[in-house]
Amino acid sequence: LKHVLQSQSQIVLSVTWSPDGRHVLAGTIDGTLEMWDVRSGTRLATWRGHSPQDVGKTGPWSLAVFAACWSPDGRRIASAREDNIVQLWDAGTGTVLSVWQTNMGSANVVAWSPDGQTVAVTNDLGSVQLWSVRTGKTVAVLDAHAKAGWASMVIWSPNGRMLASTREDGTLQLWDAGTKKELTALQGHSSEVWGAAWSPDGLRLASGSKDETVRIWGVP
Repeated sequence: LKHVLQSQSQIVLSVTWSPDGRHVLAGTIDGTLEMWDVRSGTRLATWRGHSPQDVGKTGPWSLAVFAACWSPDGRRIASAREDNIVQLWDAGTGTVLSVWQTNMGSANVVAWSPDGQTVAVTNDLGSVQLWSVRTGKTVAVLDAHAKAGWASMVIWSPNGRMLASTREDGTLQLWDAGTKKELTALQGHSSEVWGAAWSPDGLRLASGSKDETVRIWGVP
């Protein structure tokens, strides 16, 4: 065990490494982001994208940060909150650069495209939104999940040409990142898919489900 990093919050909901491996970022139930230096174990920063009066205004989970991720160049961070908010942060200063209102249920997962130009966001209503980092506007909504429960995950292929998203009925869907069209639906799990990962070469996809199986899929 290298370090035990003590959060100032009651519950830590997400953790992510910086691209250079020097820092770890945590998202918490009270809406804060905490950053640590991995080598020393020192907390470097605690960032709040809200006023202290907002905490608990609509319930203990109202500002919860369910997910956070770094941009590929490590200069920015995207975070997803229970109250439909996605925030972009300057990773060096902790300044909030942009605030996006998803208006489609709580923002659950965020994922940067490999080129750093687009952020994918999942929500409780079953869709995946694609946001332009440059304009702060939605460029597409992938909504096939809406017919089968919430979208629990979204991940970009290593080359950025495809996205994979998972849904409540156990299906994985592959999307063309250019056309925003569905390529195929991978069916085989009998329950929710909670985890998925691309192989480094982008030719296979692994998925893990509540049905107690891990499946390896060939990507067309």
